[in-house]
Amino acid sequence: MTPGRRRGGWPAWLLLPLLVAVLTSCLSVPTSGPVESGGTAGPAPSGPVEIEPQPPAAGASPALVVEGFLHAMANYRTDYTVAREYLAEEVRDSWRPERAVIVYDSGSPVSTGETVVLDRPLVAVVDAGGAFQRQDRRYRIDFEMRRDAAGEWRIGNPPDGLLISQYLFERFYDDVNVYYFNPEFSTLVPDPIYVPRGSQSATTLLRAMLDGPTSWLREAVVSAVPEGTELGLSIPVDAGGVADVSLSATVDALNNEQRTRMAAQVVWTLRQLPQITAVRFLVDGMPYVVPGQDPGGVLPLNAYQYFSPVPALDSALYVATEQGIGSTRSDVLPYEVRPLDGPLGGWTEPVAGLAVSNDPMPKAAVVTGDRSRLLVADSAPEAALVTVLEGQQGLLAPQWDRFDELWTAASGPEPGFWVVRDEQPLRVRAPALEEAELVDFAISPDATRMAVVRRTAAGTELGLALITRGDDPRVDSWRRLPLVSSGRSGPTTVAAVDWTSATSLLVLGATTPDGPLLPWTVDQDGAGMNQVGSGSWSARSLHAHASDQTAPAAVVGRDGELWVRETDFSWPEKLQGVRAAAYRG
Repeated sequence: MTPGRRRGGWPAWLLLPLLVAVLTSCLSVPTSGPVESGGTAGPAPSGPVEIEPQPPAAGASPALVVEGFLHAMANYRTDYTVAREYLAEEVRDSWRPERAVIVYDSGSPVSTGETVVLDRPLVAVVDAGGAFQRQDRRYRIDFEMRRDAAGEWRIGNPPDGLLISQYLFERFYDDVNVYYFNPEFSTLVPDPIYVPRGSQSATTLLRAMLDGPTSWLREAVVSAVPEGTELGLSIPVDAGGVADVSLSATVDALNNEQRTRMAAQVVWTLRQLPQITAVRFLVDGMPYVVPGQDPGGVLPLNAYQYFSPVPALDSALYVATEQGIGSTRSDVLPYEVRPLDGPLGGWTEPVAGLAVSNDPMPKAAVVTGDRSRLLVADSAPEAALVTVLEGQQGLLAPQWDRFDELWTAASGPEPGFWVVRDEQPLRVRAPALEEAELVDFAISPDATRMAVVRRTAAGTELGLALITRGDDPRVDSWRRLPLVSSGRSGPTTVAAVDWTSATSLLVLGATTPDGPLLPWTVDQDGAGMNQVGSGSWSARSLHAHASDQTAPAAVVGRDGELWVRETDFSWPEKLQGVRAAAYRG
C-alpha cells in the first residue's frame, strides 16, 4: 500500500468549468472619476449562467483590459487561451493558473489612468490540491499595465493562479471529502477539498483520491490504492444509482484484506453523492471481486461502516460533583447523577478535568484540583486508584483516544503533551507547541489530528496539528486557524475546543476581551464558522460528543452550572454544582 502521493500542479479533475453569473456587477472597474473602490455584489443568482470569455477589444482602456481578464479567468478553459490574450507577451506563457485559486473579499479593482490595482482583504487560498486555507491578511496586486507593439494595453503582472471574488467563490464552489486511511489501516480519515459546484461527479472525486492527500495531511495518512492505479475515463451511474468504477489491472494483485481497504476508500468517498446508491468494480471491463458484494457484484454504500472516522460511542454525559463522579440521566430535571462503580464514584476532592473511556466497563481519569496529578481507575467495585502522572504544573483535562490511550498536556513552565499507555506516561514530542502556553486540546475522532488552543504574546489562537503514534509519538505540523468568516471576525479569545464531527470543531470563544465566552462551530479548515449559543454565560469549559448528526455538547460554568445543547441557541441549564464534565472517548 502507498503513503499519500504528492500532488503536482493543479490536477485536471479540479479544473472544471466554473459557472459564472452577474459578473458585470461583481467585477466592474471604474474607468473615470475619482479613485474609489467598487460596490458590493448584488443578490445571488437563481441559476448558473456560463459566459463565453471574449478576447480584448481594440483600443480598450487599462481598466477594461483588467475587467476582461477577470471575466476570462472565471470560466475554465484548458489553457486559458483567451485569458492569456490579455497578458503582455513576455508573461503570457509563464502564467500558471493551475497553481491556486486566490479568493479576495468581494470588491473591484481601482483604476487611476494607466494604473489598475486590486487591494482587498484576502479571504482564502485554495491550493493546487484543492485544500482551503483561510487567510487574515490583505491581497494587493498592481497589474502593471503596459502597451504592446500594436499600442494596445496589456497586463504585465498577472496573479499567481486564478483570481476570484468571494462572492463568486461562495456561490460556485463546494467542499467535499476524499478519504484515506490512518497508518494502522484501522480507520478512514477525511481530507476536505474544494471543487467547483456542479462538478462533484464520481469521476471528479475518485481522481482526487488517486492524486493523493492534500499537502498538510499527507504525512498522517496512507492510501490503500496501489501506486499507479488509473481510473477509467468516466464513472457511469445507472438508473438505480449503481456507479461502475473501472480501475487498471494494478489492483488485481491485492488480497481480500487489501481489496476491502481499497473498496472502503472508494465507497466512503462516493457516498457523499446523492445520485449514487451502490458501487460495482470493474477491471478491463470484467467484474472485480471485493468482499461484501452481492451476487451481482454490487457493493452498497453502507458497507465498511466499521472504518468510520467517527467511532460509535455511548453519548452519555459524565460529570464530577461534590458527591463524586457519575453519568447523568437526561430524562429528569435537574439531571440525576448515577455514581460510577469504583474509587472515583465517590471521589469528593476537587477535580480540574475528567475523561471517561469507551470500554464496556469504562475507566475514568481525573486531573486533581491543583492540576499536578493524573489519576485513573476502572469502574469496578474493587478497582484501585492509580496515579499515572504526578509532579506536573497546569495539567489540562485528559482525553482518551479511539486506541484507548490517555492524553493530557501540561501548561506550566514546561509545556508539553503526555500519553499514558498501560498506566505508564510517555512524553510526546511537540516542538512547535512547546513555546507557548497550552490552554486546551482535543483529539479528532480518527486520532490523526489534534485541535489546540494556545496562548502567545499576541493572545490566544486556535490551530491543528498532526499526531504520529508509535514508540516515539509526536504532535507536529502545527497550522494556525484564523477565525474569520465571510469578512466577519470570529472570537478573538478562545478558551476551549472539542470535535463535533470528523471535520468540524466546537470552540468556546469571545469576540471582545471582556465579552462572554460562547460556543462557535468551526470547520477544520476555517472555511465556515458560526456562533451557536447566546447569553451572558460565565463559561469555563466546553465538551462535545462527535457525531454524524447534531453533536451533543455541554458547557460548564464558573459557578458549577451545566448547560446542555438541545439545538443551536438552545442550551438550557440542566444541573448545578458541576466541577468537570466529559463525554466518553
